[in-house]
Formats: sequence, C-alpha cells, structure tokens
Amino acid sequence: HIKGDDFDETVKAHRHSNITARTKHHPGYVRSLLSSLRHFPLSDFEEGLRQLQDKSFPAMVIWGDHDLVCPYESGSKRILELVPRIKLHTVKDSGHDDLSESLAPDVSKTIADFANNGG
Repeated sequence: HIKGDDFDETVKAHRHSNITARTKHHPGYVRSLLSSLRHFPLSDFEEGLRQLQDKSFPAMVIWGDHDLVCPYESGSKRILELVPRIKLHTVKDSGHDDLSESLAPDVSKTIADFANNGG
C-alpha cells in the first residue's frame, strides 16, 4: 500500500500521464478541457440548452448514471425539461470518465448509430 506523500506523488504522476496520453491521442482534448474549466460548474449549462430549444437538428446526450462530476439525476432531468426533443442515452453503472475510457468503443458506436440514423 502507498501512503502519505508517496500516494500523493503517485496520483499526480497518474493524472499527468493520463492527460499527456489524452492530449496525444485526442486532438481536441486540450480545447475541451479548457472549455470545461471556463464553464465549470456548468454555470452556463442552461443557457446553452436554451439555445437548442429553437433548433430542429437532432441532438443526443450520453450520460453515465453514476457520474459524480456532473450528477446524472438532476442534470438529465433538467436537460429534458429544457429541450424535450433531446435523446438521452443513459449508460448504466458508469461514471464520468468511463464514457471516454473503458466504454469508449460502446459510446462511439452509440454516436455513429445516432448519426447514421439521422438522430
């Protein structure tokens, strides 16, 4: 078991490695991360959704029901209240990072199916 300062350093090294890998393999990652930091904690979340109300194009939200970063229960409910036409795809037993890490192939398929079927 790792304890104290060693644990903190191990966590920091893992996070750095994770960010470095994502930056290398996902060209839009840094832009997305910076946007998240600018808008967290979803301060303009509802304003962005209100802008979708008058649009007619298909829209989908993919959300893990165990997401602790953006809580699923309250957030998904609010999204559907503001824009009822949005398709909510719930990923059971998954958290925030699971969607882009361990479940990435499943999420990619869900997005492709949605796009190929016109929403």
